[in-house]
Amino acid sequence: MSELKSWSRLSPWAIINYVFKSAIELLSNGFAVIPIVVTGWKAGFDSPWIPVAIAAGLLLILGYALIQWLKFRYRLSDDKLNVRSGALFTKRQELPLDKIQNVRLEQPFYYRPFGLCTLVVESAGSKEDEVELAAIAREQAQQMKQHLLRLGKGDGQEISISTDLSLDKDHEGELLVVRDAKALCLFGLYSNNLIWAAAILGPLSGTLEWSVWVDMVQHNALVEGFNHQGLILQILLATVLLLVLAVLITGVNVLATILKYYPFRLTRTASTMQRSGGVISHQQDGLPMRRVQILEASQPFIARLLGLWTVVFRQVQGQEVEKVVDKSLLTPSLKPFEVNQLIDRTFPFSETDNKLPSRYLPIHTDWLWRRLPLPFIIPILNSFSLGANPFTLTLWLGATLASVVIWLRYRRWGYRLGKEVVWQHTGVIGRNWKRIPLGKVQHVCIRQTPGQRRKHLANLQLGLASGTVSLPSIPLRHARLIAEKVLKHTRTDHSNWI
Repeated sequence: MSELKSWSRLSPWAIINYVFKSAIELLSNGFAVIPIVVTGWKAGFDSPWIPVAIAAGLLLILGYALIQWLKFRYRLSDDKLNVRSGALFTKRQELPLDKIQNVRLEQPFYYRPFGLCTLVVESAGSKEDEVELAAIAREQAQQMKQHLLRLGKGDGQEISISTDLSLDKDHEGELLVVRDAKALCLFGLYSNNLIWAAAILGPLSGTLEWSVWVDMVQHNALVEGFNHQGLILQILLATVLLLVLAVLITGVNVLATILKYYPFRLTRTASTMQRSGGVISHQQDGLPMRRVQILEASQPFIARLLGLWTVVFRQVQGQEVEKVVDKSLLTPSLKPFEVNQLIDRTFPFSETDNKLPSRYLPIHTDWLWRRLPLPFIIPILNSFSLGANPFTLTLWLGATLASVVIWLRYRRWGYRLGKEVVWQHTGVIGRNWKRIPLGKVQHVCIRQTPGQRRKHLANLQLGLASGTVSLPSIPLRHARLIAEKVLKHTRTDHSNWI
């Protein structure tokens, strides 16, 4: 590594990488192509200036990429990575090696024939890639990666390494979960894929002549018979139509799930979890295990009937390992024993903390009675001012439904304190468990209203890098006990504490 201690320039092949990036930036800005489009539209795209404009754009992209390559320098010292870059303005970066969190190797298709790859380095607190060294020989990139890894371990930092350079092959490692087509179909039955359904059914609905269908329904003798026979038959017809629509949306959800996830594989290599799958576009999503903050197990209403759970690993907000990776990693269609096995093989604590609880302590009824009357305020005021009318009855019906939802949410809101974790239970019709490791908590907040102070209750907020988890209207002694447990973890490891 001695040759890297002096300022080095990237390989000339890196110009290809800069060309692609510059072209994407240019095309993503719609104002850049407006003059070309307007000129071509006025001249019927036969103007001799069109080739000139295109050639000028290509020369601009090539020139900008060449300047970026000429201005880029990097140097690897014993304790930091120095980078100088910038086409018009010089940018200097110094990345302490003990703060580097992720090191990733990528190999675009235009680098594969030459045995080159791109080394991406990300430090703590960054929302984007800090340093990207393009067109580096694979052997040199591996040496730099190992150098960063050894320094990271020596300083007590855990570094996530992704070494798989073949994006069209499944990531090798310890196999955690495999889901076949049947399991993914079940996931499609209970998952919420309304966006997928809208994306697929929207263009299809635009091709249908709805006016023809409306006229057909209005002049249908059967419907006219229903209108004369009574309201019950009309409600029956509407119910059948809604069932047909529900079946259609469910079919789209199942199809979208298969296309997105099949064949689903979740593996673990060193300190990184990898999810692979996808029929049309095969994807590999990576998640460093040290970034996982909360383990969440959800069970919608249909999933409860099927006895299945979906496990999601929530990570640090605003920090993605890959540009295409979501802030969470999803594992569908798990039986309860499979959920416990997955927890035990990924983030084990004590034996009781690795199993989904069967019971939970409910929050106090003070939370319910403070919110239950709120939906009825507007109907009561409307009744006094306007009296009984269809609009008032609608408001009362809506308030009743809202109060039922509030009551169901209260019934599902609870918690359970383990040895090293806190479990939060929420839901309305379905169920949702969140396992919060006490060592991941960054701040604790205990609040009391005057009424809660008299009842010895408190609202507890646990702040993590992935967000805030609330436990409202719990006994004050329990809130203090959880806070003391968190502070006890902080005494031995204060790296997560703000």
